[in-house]
Amino acid sequence: MAYHTRMTLLLLVTALPVLVGAFRFPLLNKSGKIFYGLCVFSLATESAAYYTAVQYHSNIMVYNVCNVGQMFLACLFFNQAIPGFRKRNIGMAIGILSVILGLLNFLYLQPVQEIADYFLLYQALVMIGLCIIGLLPALKLQYPDKNVQAVDFWFIVILGSYRTVTYFLFSVIKFYTWRSPDLALECTWGLYAASVLWSLGATVVFLNYPKLLQHV
Repeated sequence: MAYHTRMTLLLLVTALPVLVGAFRFPLLNKSGKIFYGLCVFSLATESAAYYTAVQYHSNIMVYNVCNVGQMFLACLFFNQAIPGFRKRNIGMAIGILSVILGLLNFLYLQPVQEIADYFLLYQALVMIGLCIIGLLPALKLQYPDKNVQAVDFWFIVILGSYRTVTYFLFSVIKFYTWRSPDLALECTWGLYAASVLWSLGATVVFLNYPKLLQHV
């Protein structure tokens, strides 16, 4: 599949949760609205990455910078989704720390033009940890509002699955970039598939949002 065709399809799929989420926006709780913001940010990221790839033949800088922004938004989501975090703004603190660490990584460790695998490792560990913390109370039905729990549960599953898969694929791509460029290129299809599944998963949750609100 040609690059332009693949990216056009990706942008169309990435726009789906934005459109459906906009329709459901009045129903969304605070964490849901932040997750919707993540979807909008993802669409903006992919659009900017496509533009810079065509115009400047590289989009790594776009993904690196936007990845820090996505991390911050994800932390804000967990700040609302996890009751213990919401009371103490723990998610907000982690988000601010993540932005600082991301900037320090670009300034002193890895240039913004290279794959920021140090920050990706930090992001993967933090995100997986936050997902585990968020899912345990949900599975034990310890949320005070079970309606909210059902919605946030699926948002957390989507976030955790996406970040786990993308970190693994980025690690493989980084490892094979110089050893087997063809194999590294093939792995980019995995990232493409992960982005498509992320968008489709978010779309399904937004479509079923009223039903999830009624789930007890």
